[in-house]
Amino acid sequence: MNEIELFFHTFQSGNKTNVEAQLKRNPELVKVKDARGFTPLIFSTYFDKEDIAKSLIEHNAPIDAKDASGNTALIGVCFKGNDNLANYLIDHGANLNTVNNSGTTPLIFASMYNKTH
Repeated sequence: MNEIELFFHTFQSGNKTNVEAQLKRNPELVKVKDARGFTPLIFSTYFDKEDIAKSLIEHNAPIDAKDASGNTALIGVCFKGNDNLANYLIDHGANLNTVNNSGTTPLIFASMYNKTH
């Protein structure tokens, strides 16, 4: 397993301490993408790893980076309905007006899935 694969595996397992240790060794890992174009931040928000997502943001993760479908972490959070993480992303500068490849915005996903709290 290479360094990037190990990094994605580490935060998928939810081990914040190990994630932070890997970022300390290589701060650039916060910007890598997997084969689907997911950044660590997008991946962690998609799998509700809130503490890891917050740590990634504290380590300067690109908050508005897009995956291969044009989704950002905020779009994914609005789809999934994690209000705390949505507010955290917004408070840290996530673009509310971003549009994915299908023309969908975070607000559209939030309203489609009744996640507007």
